[in-house]
Amino acid sequence: MVTLRLLYALKGEGNIKMVQQRDAQDAARRWGFVFAIARTWKTVEDKAIKDLVTHLPRKYYMRTRVHSPPGSKGCQTFWIYSKRLCLRHIGDVTVVLSTQGRNVGPHQTTILATNLDEWTPRLVVRVLDMIISVT
Repeated sequence: MVTLRLLYALKGEGNIKMVQQRDAQDAARRWGFVFAIARTWKTVEDKAIKDLVTHLPRKYYMRTRVHSPPGSKGCQTFWIYSKRLCLRHIGDVTVVLSTQGRNVGPHQTTILATNLDEWTPRLVVRVLDMIISVT
C-alpha cells in the first residue's frame, strides 16, 4: 500500500526528510513524495537542475495526454521528460520536466521530483495537475 503525502505547498528539505524518516520507521506502509523543486537544486555531482532544463533539446520531450480532473471535460497535453538523478540533499529520485506546450507562452518548465519508482512520469504530472486544480 502506498501512502502519499503531497508536499506541493510545503516543499522544503525538512518535510522531505520527515517523509523519508517515516518511510524508514513504518514497515507496513510505503511513504513517498511528489513535489516541485527549484531550478537551483543540485545533484551530487554539483550540477544544477537548471542546466538540464536549459540545455535539453526539444526532441527528447514526449507528448502525453492527461485526463482532466473529475468535473471537467477533455484532456490536457503535456510535454514531459524524465530522468533518474541523485539530488544532493534527498538522494535518488525521478525528476520529471513538464511543460504545457512547446510554443505556449512564456511559461517555464515545471520540475517535479518523486521517490516513487513505480510511478510513471505521466502519473506524476496527472497527480500534480489535480492538486493544482483543487487549490
